Amino acid sequence: MACIVTECCETLRNVACADQTILKLCFDKLIEEKLSIHDQSEILSALANVKFGVFGHELFSTFHDTYTNLLQKWNKGETLSNLESSIFKQIGALFTKLADEVTAIETLQQLLLNKPLMESMEICMQNVEYILQDGNLTAVSCMIHALRKIQTSRTEMQDDSSLLRLLDPILNCICSSYYMNVVKDFRSNSEILCVDQEFLLIACPHYIHYYWGKRREEAAQKLCDKMFNFYVETLERLVPDISEWNEPIIRCLRHIIALMCYIDTNEIKVEHYELHIKTIDLMLRILTSADNLLEKTEETNFLVYYCIGYLYSLTFVPTLLNVIEQKSLKQILLRYINVKHAEHVQFNAYRILAVLMNEDDIKTLTKPREITALFKSFLEKLIDDPYRQLRLRNTLVCLKTLVQHDEIKHEMVEQDVLPLLIRCATEPKFDVVQRQKHSLGLLWAMTFNEEATIILKEDQKFMVHVKSLLRSVEQDLRKVADGIVWKLDKEAQFMAKQEHNQSAIQVLASPSYKYDIMISYSHNDKDLCCQIRDKLIADGYRVWFDRDHLSGSIMQAMADAIENSYLVLICMSDTYKRSAYCQSEAHYAFECRRHLIPLVMKDRYRADGWLGIIVSGKLSIDFSKVVFEEAYEGLKKEVTQNGNRLSKVAVQEGRQNTGEDKPVKDQQQQQSENVYSYPDSIELWTEDHVKSFLLDKKLDAMLPLLNGINGLDLYEIYKMCHANDSMYQSLSKEMNVLHRTVLPISVYVRFNNELKKYVPQTTNKRKGVGCAIL
Repeated sequence: MACIVTECCETLRNVACADQTILKLCFDKLIEEKLSIHDQSEILSALANVKFGVFGHELFSTFHDTYTNLLQKWNKGETLSNLESSIFKQIGALFTKLADEVTAIETLQQLLLNKPLMESMEICMQNVEYILQDGNLTAVSCMIHALRKIQTSRTEMQDDSSLLRLLDPILNCICSSYYMNVVKDFRSNSEILCVDQEFLLIACPHYIHYYWGKRREEAAQKLCDKMFNFYVETLERLVPDISEWNEPIIRCLRHIIALMCYIDTNEIKVEHYELHIKTIDLMLRILTSADNLLEKTEETNFLVYYCIGYLYSLTFVPTLLNVIEQKSLKQILLRYINVKHAEHVQFNAYRILAVLMNEDDIKTLTKPREITALFKSFLEKLIDDPYRQLRLRNTLVCLKTLVQHDEIKHEMVEQDVLPLLIRCATEPKFDVVQRQKHSLGLLWAMTFNEEATIILKEDQKFMVHVKSLLRSVEQDLRKVADGIVWKLDKEAQFMAKQEHNQSAIQVLASPSYKYDIMISYSHNDKDLCCQIRDKLIADGYRVWFDRDHLSGSIMQAMADAIENSYLVLICMSDTYKRSAYCQSEAHYAFECRRHLIPLVMKDRYRADGWLGIIVSGKLSIDFSKVVFEEAYEGLKKEVTQNGNRLSKVAVQEGRQNTGEDKPVKDQQQQQSENVYSYPDSIELWTEDHVKSFLLDKKLDAMLPLLNGINGLDLYEIYKMCHANDSMYQSLSKEMNVLHRTVLPISVYVRFNNELKKYVPQTTNKRKGVGCAIL
């Protein structure tokens, strides 16, 4: 027998990787033998340099069984012999090798994901505190690596029941006091990682930050609650010695920063605002020094990747973005967009640059084609991966920032990115709020490119879908859809009408306008714009401003507001330029040849791109640098010079701030124009009648509860409201459970009062609402 094993091992040491026939012959011979531990050790040594094409052979089941038996023995507290310890590590290394090299992960899955092994791994992880110094822990680290490869091989494996058994034990390991002790003992100039460091600082974190399954938010919250402060303290201790860093510390810190990226909800960022301020400077220090750490090793690239990724996640919090904008990050990041063989680093660098760059910066890069190609590549990778939808959303948000630049718009058309965005906007598998809204926002921005407009208009399926969203129960979707339909269908009609009106106005010696001034602004600049509005009102000007909630088409409201105003104030800032709402307002005002007065809202802001064209040649009033009163006097002077004929009468307001950059319209006028023609009896209403009724009567809050019902159904609900004292509580509870929002009492009361006009006269009078809500 020994001769057969020796002969086969000699063959294995010399076999070519592609010669699977010889491999199988050797494996067949070996499996016929009764292999001892010593034999298995010799075979494993021979296999160390063999590259496998396939490995679905019974011999590997023998290795699996040996590993499981040794792990169970070790779990019981029994000491492994030197030979047992050696083969335990050898088999672990073999499975790591298989996970890295073999494409048929399904075979590895069938081999490893069985109850005896996974139960033994779970027990080991639960008791790891007592075996941290044991060299056999290396075999466990290797197995975790192999299981991580299975976990990431296919999306459905993220929540495989066998693998989920390890999630809590591994989380507990990296949230433990012994993890903290190992990190505290780690030094910047450590030459190698010992067995407990390799297990706690590499294997366990690596497993967690590649988990994106259903329990991801729970895992992130636990890490935040228990570890975030400690991560920041660790960076504060080690970053000052960055010049002494070597590969072991870079490996460990890249996993710590990867876990910081894993904790990426905005709520967590706001809660730990002061800590994030500290880490911004720490990350910048690392990025500034990374070139000098090592000769661009893979570990250095991953460290840079996670540092940039962490900073990018902070840009979603406006206060933290303001801090980042004050740093010299742009110049630092430009060094990383040309990193060879590291697309992941380039992608993260471009994601932040997209937020920080202006039109001139984009032009100086001279790489809009490469930027667009990179983002297209990531969209293609993410679009069909259900477990990477958060990253897909962030990529769409980033693209929405980039697409404000005309060069990027052009490349997105040239490189055929629109079909990917249309898929994200129309396919029902994508979350309405997180994906569809952002992709529709991108497509709205693309409507300002003539080639994109043609493509979108000709896509009948897309146009039907967008028009159907005009009556969506989701308010945000309705508004974005309204903007797209406006640009693709209605703007040209309004412009033609405006041209006709303009001709008529020229005949008049003194044409009249309903409003003196309209203020066009981004919601982020609301406070300063409110100050300006209040001063104008105090000086007697009729001002159009968004103060009342509106139903119906906000784009039509915007057009009416501009057509009925003599002057339009363009309140310029980065957020104004990025907003499709604001671009639509400014563009329409420009096309209608209204008198435009640009106001600078943010310090050092300079209009470029489409906004620069619209305000070109006009005097800007800077409200960011001088005392408000001085800037306002300059505005008053400009208003006077542009319109000596402005009347001084009571202010008319017709917009309400709802947290969006929304064009608006006079309340009474809007309501009268949007009334739908309903059949006299509610019993004859269709689903469209019901939706229109709720929208026209400003009962939008009822839409989630009444979506998809016709008049007969609505009549039954009305009768239930009259007959049942607790109907309000029932509807409010349903709203809270299903939609996580509150049904206002006032809406419920108005709903009954408005509906009363359409119910058959024989209906009994309804009980007082007061008793129903007590």
